[in-house]
Amino acid sequence: MKTLINIGEKIKKAMKNQKITQKELGDKIGVTRDTIQNYVVGRREPNIETMCKIAKALNISFEELILDDYKPNYKLKHEVDICKKAINTFGERNQIIKAIEECGELIAVLAQTFTKPNDVPVGDILTEIADVEIMIQQLRIIFGDNAVDQYKDKKLKKLEGVVWWWKIILIQLKNQI
Repeated sequence: MKTLINIGEKIKKAMKNQKITQKELGDKIGVTRDTIQNYVVGRREPNIETMCKIAKALNISFEELILDDYKPNYKLKHEVDICKKAINTFGERNQIIKAIEECGELIAVLAQTFTKPNDVPVGDILTEIADVEIMIQQLRIIFGDNAVDQYKDKKLKKLEGVVWWWKIILIQLKNQI
């Protein structure tokens, strides 16, 4: 099971691996050395945005920064087996309803981060993301991986086109200013 650990310990370990000082890390992410020290010793916990910056500056993934047993090459077989058991136990219909509920909970927590960014514990966000990921795995099993992948590919191509057009529009607007 993936569990949260002391972020400061992970920052300290990653800094040591990258041979980077607290001041250098602070400079890279736009905070003071004192702020980094407060994170490292556990006096303060960085918000999500800062944790993303820290992970990027330390050349590690966000998951690697916040999870104590992160394994990047972890195979999904065990997770798939558990999801199949849940579908068999509770039924496809109930798991689809549960997926909808979990998505709603994630949306609520994410919305709360915009209204009260410092009041939402990182653990709450990560818990909801994990719940949604589990439900998505179950939906893939119910509706079929290949079918989902075909629609995902279509959506990604559409998104790529939209991003490309926005870049052109932004360049044209910039040239007009």
